[in-house]
Amino acid sequence: MALENGLAYVVALKDRDDDDEGSPYPALNDHFYEAWFFFRKALDLRMPTFRDADRATVLEWLSSEVDLEFLFGERWTEPPDAVVDDLSRFWVYGTVVGMNRDAIRWLKAAFRDEGGPSMDSALVPDQKRFVALLRSFIPWLPWRETEQALIAIWAFGHDRELEYFTALADDTSLHPEVRESAAHYRRICERERAAREAEQAGDAAQADDSGIEWPSA
Repeated sequence: MALENGLAYVVALKDRDDDDEGSPYPALNDHFYEAWFFFRKALDLRMPTFRDADRATVLEWLSSEVDLEFLFGERWTEPPDAVVDDLSRFWVYGTVVGMNRDAIRWLKAAFRDEGGPSMDSALVPDQKRFVALLRSFIPWLPWRETEQALIAIWAFGHDRELEYFTALADDTSLHPEVRESAAHYRRICERERAAREAEQAGDAAQADDSGIEWPSA
């Protein structure tokens, strides 16, 4: 499954962008991050698939097409090896992350009606595998890559996932941002469950009232 491979790659690469960790790409400066938006598409065109992606292509692109001072804010005759290496890794990581996000959005939309009664029953097993996959990766993903997964888990489970979000929120081994997001969905689930239980109680009371035989005057 493409999504599983993509998530596993992000976890294995361990390029975690946590606030308390240093940059995983020390050769790329702040100027690069500000200018990268204007250059990304051109490199993507040179490497349309991962089979086309290699360091030599990145180096050729930097040497032949790029205004290095514009991209990096520094004057070089040719880019340093460390810059080429970090840019290559940065491009691969960012591309995989983008693919993962697109895949989660696409699959979430494909399992339409979010598990409701009008959902095609043939899709239910695949939907369950999708949710199980996301749940299995939540503890290991960089925290910035967990939000879409958490949204999808809630969207298909709603208050049925209350215990799951409670467990995440209480797990001190997780990044604080993951725990905070989980606590947010826990509160939503608590409100949903309370509303559902109140509605069920109201329906039960109405059913009891309808069975009462009132004495005639």
